[in-house]
Amino acid sequence: TLGGSGTADEAVAGSEAGEGRGSVPTSPAAGASEIELRIWRLEKDMKRMVGQQERKRLVEEKLLEMRIDSLKCELDGRPSPGDMEGLKVHLAEKLQALEGKTREDVGLLGSLLHQEGAADRRRLLSQFEAFQHRLESNWEVAESKLKVQMDRWDEKLAELDDRLKALDAPSEGLLAEFDRRL
Repeated sequence: TLGGSGTADEAVAGSEAGEGRGSVPTSPAAGASEIELRIWRLEKDMKRMVGQQERKRLVEEKLLEMRIDSLKCELDGRPSPGDMEGLKVHLAEKLQALEGKTREDVGLLGSLLHQEGAADRRRLLSQFEAFQHRLESNWEVAESKLKVQMDRWDEKLAELDDRLKALDAPSEGLLAEFDRRL
């Protein structure tokens, strides 16, 4: 401002009304010399430029205030170190609770696996015993059938042996007689 207070609009209005430092007439006096006319125009241009500069400064101040307010809002939106510490404690508690639950679940799963393993072992053992019993009974049946077959073969061999002996006995006498004749 020209007087040290007020806005740029007041300064411009004051300069147009002839107020401010060294009052300048709003229009040149009649019969003014060309130098006075130039001075009057220069003063008028200077006041206009000063007013523009003052309005520009005020706009820049407002813009700076808006930026500062924006930064304040951003800072208010960011968590403070105390908030971060609270969040850290909360997350640590949740992590501990989750770890405890996980340990409990792992223990339950371990006992379930142990129980299932024991049940599987018992089931496999009973299946193995049943298989072994069937194998032994099948082996006994196979042995008895084999023995029956061997007994039959022994009987047949004995019959064949008897028949061969019966056939050989008369031929021995014939061979001796045949040998004599020759």
